[in-house]
This record gives sequence, structure tokens and C-alpha cells, in this order.
Amino acid sequence: MEGQEKFTEQDEFFEEILNKALSGKHANFEFIKCWQEYLVARSYISGCKTIINSFNSLYLKVQRAYLKQIETASQDFNLLITMKQFETCRDYFKDEIAIAKDMISEYRAYVFSGHLLDTFLFNAYRREEDLVDYRKLPWKWF
Repeated sequence: MEGQEKFTEQDEFFEEILNKALSGKHANFEFIKCWQEYLVARSYISGCKTIINSFNSLYLKVQRAYLKQIETASQDFNLLITMKQFETCRDYFKDEIAIAKDMISEYRAYVFSGHLLDTFLFNAYRREEDLVDYRKLPWKWF
């Protein structure tokens, strides 16, 4: 019974991921305000990569099943739809990674534009007036 509950939780988790990806609603770009948020963004990228690998694996399994059906002339159109959904989900999470990397890139520009001590020594949060895209600001040397 316990294994069945765990399987149900995994099914629900997969369904949530699938629905999120198929909805097409991406996360918004947000400014990272502290080092801990930066670490969370990196973990998010790692998780998205794992999900992409899972969708790639599922896609290949369904593709193999469909190819076997072609050999026996008994193709199921639903497998093609499933393959397309897996491609859509994979691409969604690739876009999510791009957004997170963009946030990380901006945060690195912020940190290395004179906020190194604030970030690492004082573990300070980013002030409201610093919530601008530091990649687009002109660089000044003293």
C-alpha cells in the first residue's frame, strides 16, 4: 500500500510539471536580491536540466514504441501527440533555464560592479535603488 501512495505522489508531481509546461506561462524575470536567492536560481537550473533529461528519455521511449508499431502497421496516433507534448515540455524548461540564467547573469554584473563586499562579507540584501539591470549600465572606473 505504501509503494502505491508514493507512486500516486509521483504521478501527481509529473502531472503538475506537465500542466505547467503545457500552459506555456513562464516565470518572470526578477532581480536576485541576495546570495541565497542566487543559489536557489542555480538549483532551479539544475532541476530544470533533470526534468529536460526526463522528457528526452520519455520521448525516446515513446518514439521506439511508435517505430515498433510502424513495423507491424498498427500505428497509434496518440503516441505522436504524446511525443509532441514531451517536445513542448522540454522546450518550456529550456526557456525556463534561459530566464534563470539571465537573472544570474544580471546578479553577477551587480555583484562585480562594486557590491562584492556587501554580498559576501556583510551578506546584505540588495537595496531598492539597486534593482536596475546592471548589465546595461555604463561602466565607470573611479
